[in-house]
This record gives sequence, C-alpha cells and structure tokens, in this order.
Amino acid sequence: MATSSGGSIVTWAATQPGRSDGVAALVQISPNYGVQGSGAAILTMPFGGLIAALVIGKERGFEPANEAHAKFWTYRYPTVALLPMAAIAELAYEAPVEQAKIPSLFVFSDADKVVRPERTREIAGRWGGPHEIVAVSDSTDPSSHVIAGDALSPNTTDALAQKIAEWVRSVSG
Repeated sequence: MATSSGGSIVTWAATQPGRSDGVAALVQISPNYGVQGSGAAILTMPFGGLIAALVIGKERGFEPANEAHAKFWTYRYPTVALLPMAAIAELAYEAPVEQAKIPSLFVFSDADKVVRPERTREIAGRWGGPHEIVAVSDSTDPSSHVIAGDALSPNTTDALAQKIAEWVRSVSG
C-alpha cells in the first residue's frame, strides 16, 4: 500500500525487473504522477532547485489543519526536498506501465489539488495488469489529497478500508 509519492515509487518498481518480486498486489492512494500547480515543471529542470529556492524560498510549509495533522505530518521542510519528489513522480509517469503485471487498485479523487488526478487515470488506463479505479468524491480534506484517515478524512476511512480489503481478497484468490 502506497500513498502519494509512495505511489510513484511502487509504480516505477513494478516496471523494473526484480524490483517488485514477491509483490502480490498494489494499493495506491492518491498516487503522485505529477504535482499540481503552475511552475511545478521547474522542479525537474536543470537548476530547478536554485529556481525553486528563488521563487518559493529556502523553506516550504503549510499550516496544519488540526492537532493530529500537526503531529503526524512534516509541515515545514527545505524547498530542495521537492526535487527528488518531483523526479520520482516524473520517472513513474514515464515508466512503461503497460509492462506491469501486478494487480493495482488506484484510489484517488478527481478533485485532488496536490497531484494530477488526470495522470492517475492515464496510468491506470495503461496499466498492464489487472486494475481497478476507486474515485473518492466525499473526502473532507480541503485538498482532496488525503482521502482517508482520522486527521483529515475520517468520514471515508471505514468505507475505503472495506473496499481495499475486498479488492485484495478478490485478487489474491
């Protein structure tokens, strides 16, 4: 099970010989195949780190929505941390997913304001193994990126956990 940029990593691994041996299935929640926002492409360009630091500043952050969000999230970090995140998202987006044979469940929101949901639909459509899409439309996360969990989307957690468990049982025989 992978979330956000973890989805980028497992997608890339699923297309690389020997990188996902023994993996029976993937569950990808809000996988990152590209960052939303104007200027995001700068992060993968030569001198992207320097440009990002000039535009964004040396540090990036956000205000946590609540106490749990503050406790479990890194909400202030160096801008340079965005570079490897953007690089793996681009690697995953460009990976030959048609060759992936591992079943994958793609769980995301078309209203995601953090990553590009149209790319998730594209990757799912090209996925070589069995796959399914679960589009979440009732998340309480204002960014529609953290679509389950007590901190930002407690209303969807139980239903998504049940759906994921059912899907895993269906692909594991």
